[in-house]
Amino acid sequence: MDTSISIAKSTKINQSQIYRNLFMEPRKISQTLRKLCNISGITMHTERPDPRKSELLMNAIGAVWDGSEEHAKRLATMIFAVKQANVR
Repeated sequence: MDTSISIAKSTKINQSQIYRNLFMEPRKISQTLRKLCNISGITMHTERPDPRKSELLMNAIGAVWDGSEEHAKRLATMIFAVKQANVR
């Protein structure tokens, strides 16, 4: 089994990037992660799932939304703010 140091040497990618991408949960699909998958022959599935298929998400929105277009816009603004803040 290769270590992050040996992988870094063979790929010429910084060891800390190797470690973060392989041994921690990646926050996003980065160029480094794409390169590591490509080198390893791993196919990446980068399509986002349809949020409408999440019963949990739809139930949460349904529980708080008052039915108006204005409230829908405010909820959407809050969701986008969470994404921009990179909250996990």
